[in-house]
Amino acid sequence: STEVDARAHLARGRVVQMEWDAARFAERCASERVTLTSLVPAQVFDLVRGGHAAPASVRAVLVGGGAFDVQLAQAAAGLGWPVYGSYGASECASTIAVADGVASLELRLLLHVSARAESDGRLAFRSPSLLTAYVLPDGTLADPKIGGWFISEDLGSVEGDSLEVIGRGRDFVK
Repeated sequence: STEVDARAHLARGRVVQMEWDAARFAERCASERVTLTSLVPAQVFDLVRGGHAAPASVRAVLVGGGAFDVQLAQAAAGLGWPVYGSYGASECASTIAVADGVASLELRLLLHVSARAESDGRLAFRSPSLLTAYVLPDGTLADPKIGGWFISEDLGSVEGDSLEVIGRGRDFVK
């Protein structure tokens, strides 16, 4: 994805791509000396179900794209996978908040992101990493921000630097 390529470029790293297979993923992480990776909870489940231990090279696994169960996080940690729940949006160049461990998976906003909950419960974000505009099918640009804030379709709450996501405001396909 574009976000993964951008993160790798900024970190002076490289992207290792492959079709998903939990055993091959664990092996490839070891052979390529992978240090950082992003997975969805279903992939973490596959690693745990298969009993695949993390290679020593892996420093962090950002887990996003859906709810990340604390028991699954603890099982993955038991296999050596340094998992960190995360929340992000393409409109904010991917990551917005990351958990500081597997015990609670409480999401903490990254330092460059401000967040608030709108009166209807939708989460809004402001950051230097926010998109400039969407490119519409006719080639024109549309800036979705209102007063510098991007209002997402995700519902949740914000307390200080703590972010809780509780679901979607409406169904849509990304």
